[in-house]
This record gives sequence, structure tokens and C-alpha cells, in this order.
Amino acid sequence: MRNVTLKWNTTVNLAQGGIQKLKRSFRRLAFTLVELLVVIAIIGILIALLLPAVQAAREAARRMQCTNNLKQISLGLHNYHDTNGTFPSFAFGFGAIDNDINFHVSLFPFCEQAALWSSWSTDKPGGTSGGIPASWRDYFAATIGYMNCPSAPYARNSIYGVNAGWTRTSYMASFGDAMTKTKTYWGRKVGDVTYTSLSQEVNNRGFFASNSYWSGKSAYRTFSALTDGTSNTIAFAERNPGQGPVDDLPKDIKSSLAASVATHTDGSIKPASCALQVSSTDHTLFTNAAVAYGVSGLTYAAGYPSISGFQTILPPNSPSCADGTSYYEGVVLISASSSHSGGVNVALADGSVRFVSDTINAVTSGMNNYTDGGEVTSGKSPYGVWGALGSINGGETTAL
Repeated sequence: MRNVTLKWNTTVNLAQGGIQKLKRSFRRLAFTLVELLVVIAIIGILIALLLPAVQAAREAARRMQCTNNLKQISLGLHNYHDTNGTFPSFAFGFGAIDNDINFHVSLFPFCEQAALWSSWSTDKPGGTSGGIPASWRDYFAATIGYMNCPSAPYARNSIYGVNAGWTRTSYMASFGDAMTKTKTYWGRKVGDVTYTSLSQEVNNRGFFASNSYWSGKSAYRTFSALTDGTSNTIAFAERNPGQGPVDDLPKDIKSSLAASVATHTDGSIKPASCALQVSSTDHTLFTNAAVAYGVSGLTYAAGYPSISGFQTILPPNSPSCADGTSYYEGVVLISASSSHSGGVNVALADGSVRFVSDTINAVTSGMNNYTDGGEVTSGKSPYGVWGALGSINGGETTAL
């Protein structure tokens, strides 16, 4: 009996010891609340460290794609010149639209868009619906891979009424450092205005001249006109597409223009007045958003300076302005812009693409003292390095 009892006690003791070991093992496998919080904190820190790097890598890829888009347009520009002996005009007449189609359409045969060009050039209806031939609406909504910067918002217009679905553009024609005057600059006929000479209709400062519908051969540039040098002259730059001329939408300074800004006696906009149109509480918006128009890049094909052009007057990502309450008639001052950090991509006349900082010199004396001497017609640009890069014949040798 004693031996049995001993065996039983020994067995019981061994069993109890095993249970204790299992309990200790289970305790080691579990997490305390403090340990769990520490792990979560470490994971959060790692995400915070890695996320900016991931976002920066994505933006770098988008910026590279944007550069490639501008490069493709630039190569098309040179191929156009090789074929036609000139560069395209800013805008031209086409079918029922007598003067409103821009340079992007001209470049289609040289930018791998031959089929779309064939559709445009063979379909010339006489009637229009809302200002645009009904059969052309599909062309305005065509998918064109190089037409928009991946970083830019609103690549396709889904808001603006009858124009919903139109493809927008991020790439604008350079008008240099001269103002865009409707009746004396780019050639759009307004009301009863009658031109007295072709010289009144041509911009002699920027890479793109006037409208070929009104100006004829004088609207086309050649290499010989670029006396400042192709490596010193900007042909295109980015500008963020807007949301459309709809009153109840926010109007940011990168894609819209403020209306009714002060002008000189010659009708040109005062750059200093335009520069002050930024809200003091939100520097991404205008002071008076109710009188701004988000029409930039509204459609890739429109031959309006406010939609498809820019000037090298105010630095990149500055405000843009109009002299009146219309974005398609009158004078405009349009700034280059982008969603890239710190500046914009530009394409030079030699076909190269460069990045221009927001801090590039664009004034003669201080950021808040823009030259207000009226329209620039000849000589060196009063708008610093930025202005000199915009002029084709100002006598400057400024390079990026």
C-alpha cells in the first residue's frame, strides 16, 4: 500500500508540475497591452517614415511622364517644321470653326495621332451646336495619352454642361512676355472690329504668333525668327486644367483667372495688380473667387489664349488675370503652373525639356514690384530671366 501511495503521489506531483510549466508557457506566448501598443507605435513610425518616400517616388514618376509628354509635343513641333517649312500658328480656321482651333490639332499628324487628324480634316460640317459642330464632339473627347500631366487634376471635363467629357490639356503655347490682346495680338475678330494692317494682329515677342485665319503667313514662325536662339526660347509650358467657367466651383490660382483686374491706358494688364489677387487666408485661391474663370485647358483644341496659352511675365504658379468679365474676349495675363513641387516643366524651342523653379527671376526689383510699363513690344524683357526666356527676339542670351 505504501508503494502504491508513493507512486500515486509522485504521479500527481509530476502532473501538477507539468500543468505549471504549461501555464508559464502560455503566459509567455501572450502579449500584454503595453507590448501591443509598442508594436503598433513602431509600425506607425515605419509607415510615417516610408510614406513620404513612396509618395516622392510616385511624383518623380509622374514628373518624368510629364517631361516625356512635353518631349513628344516638341518633337512633333520640329517634324511639323521639317514638313511645312514653318512652325504652326497658335490657332487656325477649320471647317465651321473659322478661327478657334489651336496648335495641338495641327501637330496631330506628327505626334502619332494621324487617325484623329484625318477625322478632323475630312469632317468639315457647316452647322454648329453650341458653337461646335455636333459631329466634332467625339473628337473633343478623344483619349490622347500625351495631352495631360499625370500630376494635374481634372484631365477630363465632367462638369461643364454641353462640353462634359471633353479632353483637357496641361500643355500651353508660349506668348512670351507680351500681353494677349484680343484685337491686336492673337487675331480673334470681335464685334465690328476691323483690322487696318496685318502687323496689328501678330505677336512679335513669343514663340507662337497670331491666328492664321486673320493673319495669313505672318502668323507662322520659322527658325530664322528665333534670333535669341532656340536653346534660349520657351515654346511650351505646363498649366493645370481648370474646372470650367461655373460660378459655384472653387477657383484656385493654378488653373483659373481673376476677372476685371486693373489695366494700363494701352489696355495691358498691370502685372503687380494681378500678383495681388491671391487670398490672404488661403494662398491657393483668389481674393474674390466669384469673379474667376476656371477655363485653362478646358479643351485641348481651343484656340483661345486664356485656354491654351501662357506668358513669361509673372513667375510659375502665380495668379492669372483678365481685364474684363470675359475669358475669351479682351486681354489676359496667364501664368504657367503645375502640381509638381516647386515649379513647372517647360519645353524649349530646341526640343529639350527643363524644370523651372517658382523662384526664377521674373521681376526687375523685388517680388512685389513687377514692372508696370504697359505692353512690351521690343528690346530686352523687363521681366527678368523668365521674361527673357519667353521673348524670341529681345536680344537676350539668357539660358536655363
